[in-house]
Amino acid sequence: MSTLYRLSLVLTGALAIAGPAHAQVPTSNDTSDASHNTGMGSAALGGPTATNSGVENTASGYAALFNNTTNGNDNTASGYAALYNNTSGSYNTASGYGALNE
Repeated sequence: MSTLYRLSLVLTGALAIAGPAHAQVPTSNDTSDASHNTGMGSAALGGPTATNSGVENTASGYAALFNNTTNGNDNTASGYAALYNNTSGSYNTASGYGALNE
């Protein structure tokens, strides 16, 4: 039996024993509102209660879209402080630590 075949059998067996994994996000870190804004992470969208007046924004990560307070719409920010200082810009996508922070 080849080493690769044995390794694949061992990994398959380990995964079968381990079972499925389900991540759970604490509800205190989720923000969602009637304007279709969704925030995941501490202080996302200025959370835990969304403080922005924008529509259809998505933020994930600590303080992502934190200052989006003057009708910034349809933005997506993912990562620590991504689009942190965006106040009115729309249709932006920022991904990564501090992306489009200025």
